[in-house]
Amino acid sequence: MLLDNASYFKSKQVRDFIEETQIEVTYFPRGSPDLNPVEECWRQLKRTLGNRFFGSIDERRPAMTAALDQINPPQITDYLRRAV
Repeated sequence: MLLDNASYFKSKQVRDFIEETQIEVTYFPRGSPDLNPVEECWRQLKRTLGNRFFGSIDERRPAMTAALDQINPPQITDYLRRAV
C-alpha cells in the first residue's frame, strides 16, 4: 500500500493495524506531491471549485458532485514508475 506522510497514516493505531495484518506499506517521500496521484485529483477539484462562493450547502452539493464527475484521474502506473 502506498501512503503519504500525513500524521494520521503514521499514528499508533495505523501502525498496529499494519503489523497485525502484515500489509506492506511504502510511504511517499516527504514533500513530493508529484508522486501522489490523489494530489492531481485535488488540483482538478480546486481548479473547478476554488474561489467560488456558495450561499448554502444546498448550492454547494450539486457543484461538488459535478466537479467530482469531471475529474480525470491520472494513471497510477505513471506514478509508480516515478516512485521506483
